[in-house]
Amino acid sequence: MFVVNTEITVNYLLNSTALAFLYTDFDVRVIKPDGSFNFYNSAILEENYISPTTTTTGAVSYPFTPDVEGVWTVALSKGTAPNYDVYNEYTLRIVVPDTHVRQQVDLG
Repeated sequence: MFVVNTEITVNYLLNSTALAFLYTDFDVRVIKPDGSFNFYNSAILEENYISPTTTTTGAVSYPFTPDVEGVWTVALSKGTAPNYDVYNEYTLRIVVPDTHVRQQVDLG
């Protein structure tokens, strides 16, 4: 579980490939707990991208800060909405921190 209003970095691995991808080729779709979503074109920053090669995997990181409690989905995609290919998606449970004070009482 993750805490609301705290930045989370979602990491994706990219399979090795002979195709040349640019970091700007990737988009991110963030689905909020109420079902609404935001689609971010070219959402990956250059410093958050390692290009795959024919012999090595690549990686993409996407930081975001969820602002409400609930289940969020963050999907990495390529293409044009609504006809885009989803590479991978993560579902994250976001909670509000517990601020209750507890005291253990010995009944024995």
